[in-house]
Amino acid sequence: MVYRGDSAGALRILDSALARLPLDSVSPLDRPGAQLASAYAVAGRQARARRLLAEYEARVPEGIRRGRWEWYRAKGWLALHEGRPGEAVTAFVQGRRAESCSDCGAYDEGVAYERAGKPDSALAAYERAAGRGTTWKTLADQWNLAPSLKRLGELYEARGDRRRALENYGRFLELWKKADPELQPAVREVRERMGTLAGEVK
Repeated sequence: MVYRGDSAGALRILDSALARLPLDSVSPLDRPGAQLASAYAVAGRQARARRLLAEYEARVPEGIRRGRWEWYRAKGWLALHEGRPGEAVTAFVQGRRAESCSDCGAYDEGVAYERAGKPDSALAAYERAAGRGTTWKTLADQWNLAPSLKRLGELYEARGDRRRALENYGRFLELWKKADPELQPAVREVRERMGTLAGEVK
């Protein structure tokens, strides 16, 4: 959904899965309520996301929720899509203390900081997402690394820092050069940007 931009397709998959396996058929502590709330929030279904998050918070003790990154992510993305970027930043930053994946929110932080009008903080967050991390970094990189590298390239390009723009665009291309066909437009866009920047450097 994030990479392909196909919210409608993602929602069909989610709705179909929940029809086959309703949440109330799963033990409360094992239900992916927070993950589903995040997905519905990102897809623009705020009402559904709020209900799922409320159910999750009602059934999962706070002491357990605090250790799960998914809870902070759900709160953050719901706040973002409801026009509350400051609250989203707070949720994502708090998520750094989660036991389940302390590295997982750097990209989300970057998005929230940008929407809150704090470009320097956004840049720092994307740099964390693209840099080294804890033992959770491999997990976080699955969804954080590519969009963070692309956004870093764009931000550095906008600032006139061609060297860093090319560096991040290059890492993005290396990561996605064999990506699925649906993702290749982003690859072509970055190649074109790099070509322009390389010409300017000469």
